[in-house]
Amino acid sequence: MFFVSNATSPQQSQTADAHPDSALQPQEITQLCTKIATHPAAMSCIGCLKDMEEGTRYIISSSGSGDRELITLQRLLERGYPLKLNRCQRYFIASTISSAHVQLHSSAWLKTKWSSTDITFLSDPSNPGSFLLDRPLLSRKFCEAASDPPRPQPCQDMTFLTLGILLMELCFNQTLEEHPLRRDYLTPKGQSSPQLDFAMALDWSESLAGEAGKQYADAVEWCLRKRSGVRNDEDWKDEFLEKVVRPLQRDFEYLNSSA
Repeated sequence: MFFVSNATSPQQSQTADAHPDSALQPQEITQLCTKIATHPAAMSCIGCLKDMEEGTRYIISSSGSGDRELITLQRLLERGYPLKLNRCQRYFIASTISSAHVQLHSSAWLKTKWSSTDITFLSDPSNPGSFLLDRPLLSRKFCEAASDPPRPQPCQDMTFLTLGILLMELCFNQTLEEHPLRRDYLTPKGQSSPQLDFAMALDWSESLAGEAGKQYADAVEWCLRKRSGVRNDEDWKDEFLEKVVRPLQRDFEYLNSSA
């Protein structure tokens, strides 16, 4: 299991993590997938990625997770689950995920969408029954079995739309599937679709400013309304940093300083 940590951080499926502060001085990575494919199993630190615009360092590391339990973000957001994320924790995750989007977009780590079922947290070995909630991990399978036929790639980039939905789930501490609006946005057979999810997300987002404030609401609206199409270049990065990443960071920093 591999981890991407935005400033530190284990099986055949891989994960991405964003978490600050590391004393490591790893070698800079220029080709992430190649580096992972040739990574010696005995070595824990793979290297680091650096965002030249933001100055953020992403440490790539690997180690066996052993018997440590994993929990998904979706489980933490589900109604009735005893362990609940407080607002400060949820805003930290929102800020971390949006920041990671800049690095992971259009890579094998993120592919075509975000999902709260893919974001996981490792159990805390020093505190039984708790999880490392300051280290969100994005699970991805990088390789198919050799006998598996190649799968056609989706033609539409849904990462921005699904990021907007994920940010709303974190704001309201509720999954899209459990929201009362859900029953109004299903097919006659009771199924969902990206188009219905988008329509529901727009409906749900109308109450976002009153819950989270204009800055958070504007960041989500940018994701939902402007960035749901195919993008093969990187022209979106500057606007995304200005409209989404930095506002969410400011919201978290303000909330954290007031806690």
